[in-house]
Amino acid sequence: MIDEKTLNYLLSAKKNVMLIVSDDVFSDYIFNLTTMSRGHIGLISKKFPFLSNLSIVENICLGLMYVQNISLRRCINKIYVYIQYLEMEDCLWLRKEQVSEEQLVKAYFLRCIANGNSVIFMDSPKRKWIRIVTDCIEKTQSNQNIWISTSSVNKGLYNDFNFDVIEISV
Repeated sequence: MIDEKTLNYLLSAKKNVMLIVSDDVFSDYIFNLTTMSRGHIGLISKKFPFLSNLSIVENICLGLMYVQNISLRRCINKIYVYIQYLEMEDCLWLRKEQVSEEQLVKAYFLRCIANGNSVIFMDSPKRKWIRIVTDCIEKTQSNQNIWISTSSVNKGLYNDFNFDVIEISV
């Protein structure tokens, strides 16, 4: 597992990172990593989906509304410029089932923006998702780094992204 000292180093290094993790420790690892990060790591993952009974914008703002007691309107105002950069105005009030895959990934990215996450973490993502998030970072000129996790068998799928590789042992 990654210890707090290593995590703090990685957060301060501001690099894109590929973490090689064995499948049997993945769930514990993700919980450990996000808990120790104290809000620095945001998740883009099918394992942490949007709620079906909320609109896209309600899902994006849910963390701020719940944790910081910020109104939906105030949260939208806080991130509206990013919504515009990503051309997401037309789908804000739709449900996750009504948007394209690209719009959904952009919405997950906006959730990370809203929560002030400096790292965007994706577990074994589709290559397309990495490209979408990379484009979002460029369009919004935000300072997030991308961290992905995968197994040692699949690490070759991501070689062309030039992530720093870190093997995580149990």
